[in-house]
Amino acid sequence: MMDTKTDHRWHQIEDILHSDWSETVVLVLVGAIVLWWMTLPAFGAFFIGEDFIYLGQYWSHGDNYWQAVLSPTDTIFFRPVFSAINLLWQFVIPPDPWVHHFRNFVFSVVNLMLLHRVLVRLVQSRWARVVALLLFALSKIHLTNIGYINCFDSINSLMLLLLTVLFFLRYVKERRASDYVLGLLFCFLSIFTKDYGLVVVAVVVVLVAFHKTTPARLKVEAGWWGLKLAPLLAMVLFYLGLRYAIVGSLPSSSVDSVYSPQLSLQLVGTKVLAFTSTLGNLSFVNLGATGAGGLGTLLVFVPSRFGLPADSIDVVIYIALIALLVGTFASGRRAAWAFLLPLIWVAAYLGPTLLTRNLQMYYMYEPAAGASVLLAVALDRSNRRLFAAWGLALIVVGANGTISNYTPGYNWQFAANASNKIYVDVLSRHRGEPLQSITFITDSKPFWQWTLMANSVGPMIPAVMNQKALRVNFMSHEDVLAKPPELSPTNLVYDIDLANEVTSIPVARETLWGALGLRQLRPTGTRIGQGFGVQANGQSALAVDADNALPGTVIVFDGKPLETTWGSVHWLTALVPAELYSKPGHYEVYLKHASDESNRLEFVVEP
Repeated sequence: MMDTKTDHRWHQIEDILHSDWSETVVLVLVGAIVLWWMTLPAFGAFFIGEDFIYLGQYWSHGDNYWQAVLSPTDTIFFRPVFSAINLLWQFVIPPDPWVHHFRNFVFSVVNLMLLHRVLVRLVQSRWARVVALLLFALSKIHLTNIGYINCFDSINSLMLLLLTVLFFLRYVKERRASDYVLGLLFCFLSIFTKDYGLVVVAVVVVLVAFHKTTPARLKVEAGWWGLKLAPLLAMVLFYLGLRYAIVGSLPSSSVDSVYSPQLSLQLVGTKVLAFTSTLGNLSFVNLGATGAGGLGTLLVFVPSRFGLPADSIDVVIYIALIALLVGTFASGRRAAWAFLLPLIWVAAYLGPTLLTRNLQMYYMYEPAAGASVLLAVALDRSNRRLFAAWGLALIVVGANGTISNYTPGYNWQFAANASNKIYVDVLSRHRGEPLQSITFITDSKPFWQWTLMANSVGPMIPAVMNQKALRVNFMSHEDVLAKPPELSPTNLVYDIDLANEVTSIPVARETLWGALGLRQLRPTGTRIGQGFGVQANGQSALAVDADNALPGTVIVFDGKPLETTWGSVHWLTALVPAELYSKPGHYEVYLKHASDESNRLEFVVEP
């Protein structure tokens, strides 16, 4: 027979098992499994330069942690909390991309847990909480946040927002001083995450004003709450003053046209479409930023029984999802003031991103969490028959997300794959060697400078090679001809375009890459008035077999450089205007790259 103390503990355990915490444990476990399956492709992505921007800040400030934290990021941003958190992680985990992906995954699961705890305090219906949490767990935004390692910033931002909301919800209901202090702390940290982190204050004010209260009651408590929320205003003013002192004002269009705040109705419409379609794991704009589409992508080659082209399937799904959302909000309109918190949440975090030219999937992370809360609030007071419709919707959204996530299409994925090839071909072979420099030769310098070194502010290669002083240079082929780079056992040179490690740097191009040669024309001629290799636009196309044709090589036809497409060092094509072969004769064709020219072949136009 159990004693009184044991019996009391057993009843406590039973209470926990039957409480909303048991729901949290089960739902978060299910959400974690869903998240793992949905984001498996993310774990294969390699580093890119932007993953090491904060480490670059730290090194550039003489390894002074606080100077790095309180310094501009990429010259125009102020992200002290992000800098502080990311640097601590850089100190304790190895430069292994899988470890970083796993960290991002674990904290994404933490956000699922925090979101559910917020839902528990806002929504009574268990099924409404289930639908909302699963909709967020199924979002394809997580693929970018886990695969694009630098998106740990977004994960931290949402975590601090959720903690702020959760502790203020607790304080509004229970008035415990500890909840108030923690709410202020996490609000302060949220404000100092990024340039528009201060919008968290709007969320807190609306939470206090309209959660479990009425406008009449608010008038009675306005003075008391005004004193309680006064520290938030002080935090905002402190942040703005510190930011201005360290970074200056927001960038103007003359300094940075991408991030300078500008209002464009077309851009706003595009980003709103991107956000609303992302809720259904669909993509209609800028696929490099928003990823592949859903079922329409899978069925594009499958004949439709309904007479609809396959690529319109995603449009139909999008319209149906928007209709379901509108119907749910209409059905749950009794929620009234309760809608304000999630609406302001979405607007506060999505709004600032509508004013910049940049579009990124991770900009939608906090708004997507707010949209899930909004849906839960509506479902809490909706017709119960809508739950069946949302069950079907979750299946479709999950299918869309799986198809999209397993269809590589993001710009960051392309860059990470390119970075991984450099790691395999060059870096892994020379790890542990006492190197002084690595010079990369490429005619795509801007891409590789951003991918490998974030334009010199993200030292990925020195970090991966564990050689802080390692110099990384980028040169075009013309740069090499003008001034050959230093080459020695400690100074490596790698030609990215030719996928070849250079072992000698001669003066002449011919001994560096081999002589530029023209082996064959395809075709070798035509009849007057007759096209060849005719393209869809009606123009003729000439293909050539070549030797050592570097990117930037052009085909010259009768002294006229042609619009040339580089396929490889052995294959080029070019469009030939009809007027160049309008008369019979023998026309000289050769290749040209910088100051180098190939041998000549003849293209014959017969009468």
